[in-house]
Amino acid sequence: MNTWLAIELLLLLLIANGTPALTGLLCHRRWNAPLDGGHVCRDGQRLLGATKTVRGLLASLLTTSLAAGLLGFGWLYGVLFGSLAMLGDTASSYTKRRLGYPSSCAQPGLDQLPESLLPFQVDQGEAADLFRDWLGRGFFRPTPVKKIAKDAEAKLQ
Repeated sequence: MNTWLAIELLLLLLIANGTPALTGLLCHRRWNAPLDGGHVCRDGQRLLGATKTVRGLLASLLTTSLAAGLLGFGWLYGVLFGSLAMLGDTASSYTKRRLGYPSSCAQPGLDQLPESLLPFQVDQGEAADLFRDWLGRGFFRPTPVKKIAKDAEAKLQ
């Protein structure tokens, strides 16, 4: 097991998921257009909630792609990794709203699992083996997205 790889990937995960909150603290109410457009569902709850913003999504994608490039993964890898982290975060917010939990209400497990597991679908190599070992054999099935990202990045250069 490559400990440095695990640390680098966990750092990427922290950046992808922490940047929207940090950006919100720094920008306050500026550029905080809601990701759900303010849509209210039949249950009376917002689709995602007030804390899911376009600003947070864009900040996460930008910083994760920059960090991935600096760590040697490539910027496109960072965009894919960040996109999947944000997709997981959005899915957990949607689920929490449907279950009646208020926006920004902490729900252990539901808050962490989707936004942590989805990004690791990007990796096909050693990192996937590392996290498969952590999660138990047969549960984690990575897809070849990393190879697609690297091929696309090579064509762009």
